[in-house]
Amino acid sequence: MNAKIQTTAPDQREAIRMLDMLDAGGEFTFQTFADADKNKNLVHIYHGSLEAHFDTLARLNGQGAGVFVTVNQTDLQGRTSDNVTRVRALWVDFDTVDHARLDRLMNMDGIPPNLIVESSAGKHHAYWIVAENGEIPLNQFTELQKRLIHHFADDGADKAIHDLPRVMRLTGFYHRKGEAFMARVVHSDEWRDADELIRWVQSLPMPEAAKPKAQAEKPQARQTQQTQQTHSTLDFKQAKLLARGRWPEIFNQLGYTLSTTAPHEHVACPMCGGSDRFRFDNENGDGSFICSQGTGEPIAGDGFTLLEHGGKSAAEALQAVTHALSAMGLVSEFDSKDTAHQWGEPQLLHIANQYVEGEYPIHAFPDVIAKAIKKSAYFHNVPLAVAAQTYLGEQAYIAQRHIKAPSDKSEKGQPCSLFMLTIFPSGEGKDVCKNDASKISGEIESENMNRFYADYKSWSKKKSDERGDAPVNPMSRFKKTTTQAIIRMMAGGAGNSYIWATGEGGYLFSGYSLKSDTVGESISVLNDLVDTGKGNALLRNEEDSHFFENKYFSLDIAVQDVVARPALTNSLLREQGFLARVLFSAPTPLQHREVTLEQQSIKPYDDEDLKAYWRFCEKMLTTPYFGNKLFVGDDGRVVITKCQDAERLHIQYQNHIGQEAGKGGKYEFIRAYALRTNQYVLRVAAILAYCSEVDYIDARIMQNAIDLCKYSLDEWLRYYGKMEKSDSELMLEWLKKQNSSKILKSAISTTVYPKHLRSKNNRDAALNHLIDAEHIHIEQIGKKEYVVLNPLFSKVG
Repeated sequence: MNAKIQTTAPDQREAIRMLDMLDAGGEFTFQTFADADKNKNLVHIYHGSLEAHFDTLARLNGQGAGVFVTVNQTDLQGRTSDNVTRVRALWVDFDTVDHARLDRLMNMDGIPPNLIVESSAGKHHAYWIVAENGEIPLNQFTELQKRLIHHFADDGADKAIHDLPRVMRLTGFYHRKGEAFMARVVHSDEWRDADELIRWVQSLPMPEAAKPKAQAEKPQARQTQQTQQTHSTLDFKQAKLLARGRWPEIFNQLGYTLSTTAPHEHVACPMCGGSDRFRFDNENGDGSFICSQGTGEPIAGDGFTLLEHGGKSAAEALQAVTHALSAMGLVSEFDSKDTAHQWGEPQLLHIANQYVEGEYPIHAFPDVIAKAIKKSAYFHNVPLAVAAQTYLGEQAYIAQRHIKAPSDKSEKGQPCSLFMLTIFPSGEGKDVCKNDASKISGEIESENMNRFYADYKSWSKKKSDERGDAPVNPMSRFKKTTTQAIIRMMAGGAGNSYIWATGEGGYLFSGYSLKSDTVGESISVLNDLVDTGKGNALLRNEEDSHFFENKYFSLDIAVQDVVARPALTNSLLREQGFLARVLFSAPTPLQHREVTLEQQSIKPYDDEDLKAYWRFCEKMLTTPYFGNKLFVGDDGRVVITKCQDAERLHIQYQNHIGQEAGKGGKYEFIRAYALRTNQYVLRVAAILAYCSEVDYIDARIMQNAIDLCKYSLDEWLRYYGKMEKSDSELMLEWLKKQNSSKILKSAISTTVYPKHLRSKNNRDAALNHLIDAEHIHIEQIGKKEYVVLNPLFSKVG
């Protein structure tokens, strides 16, 4: 029976206040449900703008329907997880009445919500809405929601609000459960930065998985029917085939009383405790069901899915069904034999702290650059390495727009792009050295961007039929960014040379790119950009796909040790070769130098050596030296070649690296890093040749490039030698303490210590490193995976 029509009309302007925060001028997926009864005539979904559907939504609201909006962006085709295309916000639904909550939320520690809605008297919805250009990965949403909800658990936060297509009450419409109340915006603020929001939420504790109520209440006598038959030859397909037509008896064996319900009949759910939203129809004998959990969000599936709804993992559901089938006489036990595995000798996971800090090879640079490096280091009281690293990164940015390095693998050469990484404390001079090194390119960038903004402003004021093509963004230097933002800028940008240069390396190592669940994807993108200068990425959808080539990309990152250390010990980053591409330095800070009046009067911008360097950079940026143009590639860049003497030195270097990266060699522990320098030394040599204004790489330049690469490798050894235990070492120690030759892989995620290894990315990265190092292998028994320890590992110290 329909609710009596209300005379009080909804407020469209109030609805717009909420929707404009979510997506100003955007289109949405709206949902209506009966608020006070079960009138299915009030259940509707509409896609589009509020203006297009307001009258319909207002009419339904007057008839007793609650009006909701899908918070996340959809494809406007449906309201399932598959239809969600973008995360607009994170949010918390507070179920308890508390009129003081608003003040607490607005003044909370961390990042306060930027939209707060009063959904009924004293109850609130708090939203953290990200800026339009922000990115929260779809596959990261649920975990972030759970952390955020757990953070407010003591304040009545609804624990179930963590699915992508979740709808929430739309302001401006009446909440008709009990006395009618118009949902309204009570606080709004500026949009939140997605990266900062992700970092903050990820710093919050993750709730431990709760045992479902129904599982706790299952009859104990039934549970004892799972006997010693702990292994089965049944895989999922076999179990599903045997279970067909037997699901009521299987559930009875497991302690659940289920019988098929009449069409449209709903009963209590035996799994989640829902009292009237469950139907077991057992269609086709597959144990099919539907349960809406009392929230309007249905869960449906077969008998295995129903067991998972009760709190079991997929593997545990398979095991439970196998036990039941065995008790029914349909499965016989078998003797599970260890799968034969040919073990190799375990490799070292750590190196001894036996390396001392070496002298930076400042002699490798042309005189005009070397003098500037020394002056920057002196003026800012930093080690030569800190200044030299950023100067080399700047020269890579300048050179890569004009030249290519030679390659032993292609006559077309390779990009001369570099990845510079410097570990150094904050506030000790990193940024001012970068300012010295990039002064000219930074000024040119500023001029180009100011001209672009002026042109764009003028273009946007023209009538649409008079505009023509929009001005192209010339930005080529990034400080705070993400891999996705870089891809978009490089694809649509005007330049062919780009650099991510920052003295605040937390933008990379603590940002979304290297901490999120998409870390592997981010690594792959950055690797491709540095290695090839090509980008081919599908970001949000087909319309957000990008392809480009011949646009070269370098990184020059300086970062504090405490920020970088988690990434530098991350097995995934090491195994995927991301760190192997780095020219690395971690120098010891200098002692404080007493400040004198004479020193205070000396200004870097008045120094002749720095002025000479800036004039040199201006020349190379505006009238570059191309020499005799011995070979010009397809993209117009000159391919720098190497003479015979340089070739001989390069061959000697490759043989040296091959020996030292082998078993027992100096670089055994950083084998991937050492082998990578065989080709990267050519990149360094090409840059040194270009800024020396010579046509080719001679023996002197090749030796200088070799010296720079050896310095980097020695710095890696020194850094890792004094480092605490890596994730793979910590994982191996924990595995050994379990006093078992086989450990259930899934159990690691809940019991391993330190706790940071419980995340899937960290766990799998550490395990993969141990597999490659011959300490473990993974053995599959049925649907379960077990970690098996190498019986020879004790031979390695």
